[in-house]
Amino acid sequence: MKIKIRDIFTSLTTAFVLFLFLSAVFGYGSYIAASKDVKVIFKKMTATHIWNAFDAIWQHQLVLCWLLVLAMVAVALFGNTLCCTWRQLCQYRRSNRTVRASKRLRRMMLIHIVALTVIVFHGLDVVMVERHLPQKIGIGESRDISGYTVKVEAIEYVTDTKYIRENEQGKRRPSFKIPYGKFSIEGNKAQLALYHQGQLVQRSDIRIFSPVRIGSTFFFLDGFYLPHDSEQIGISIHGSNNPLVLLFFLVYACLFALLVWHAVANRQSV
Repeated sequence: MKIKIRDIFTSLTTAFVLFLFLSAVFGYGSYIAASKDVKVIFKKMTATHIWNAFDAIWQHQLVLCWLLVLAMVAVALFGNTLCCTWRQLCQYRRSNRTVRASKRLRRMMLIHIVALTVIVFHGLDVVMVERHLPQKIGIGESRDISGYTVKVEAIEYVTDTKYIRENEQGKRRPSFKIPYGKFSIEGNKAQLALYHQGQLVQRSDIRIFSPVRIGSTFFFLDGFYLPHDSEQIGISIHGSNNPLVLLFFLVYACLFALLVWHAVANRQSV
């Protein structure tokens, strides 16, 4: 009975089932996000920090249950990967390092360790990464974002302004809904001056999909807007502090490289 329980925790089938279940949980999350009250909570969770939305989550039973199930599946997947990694390590230590099988075990052990690191980094992302809601800034105006004072010195907008004109309620068409080919990614930009404690730190152009970075702090251009009763174009911008971003990409690159190495090595040994 003990062997069967151990096999369940270290089984690749268990990992596959957990991945399927995780996909189903995410899919259900996308489904309930269509509801207006849930959409507001999800938007706050993704745009800022999960802790900032904790009160709203606690009061909404459906979102709370969904989040708890998601956390349990993620913890189970982490436990499965941890047990699998430990098993691979034990098998590698018992194997003869001169045989071909031990080389395969070594590759599998490294893949499991890096995969485990990826899961840990995703958990740290929830706790450590700070995000802030978008703020509107006009030319010559300043806002405090992510520990910096952001001043818009100039805006260059070459696309038809009808796409960014706000209605009386202050709403406009999102940038991603502007017809393809109508919006100039390179031509539409803003010049920012970033200050920290009154000192100019950086002056840089910002575009859609081209954030401005200072260390682990990133500033993202969400779009342009034109007030209903004005012809002065402004921008919508948000900040994010992510000290893990470079390590995150490095770990994923290592995982991809290990998977390719393992696949090539297995093919050559056939």
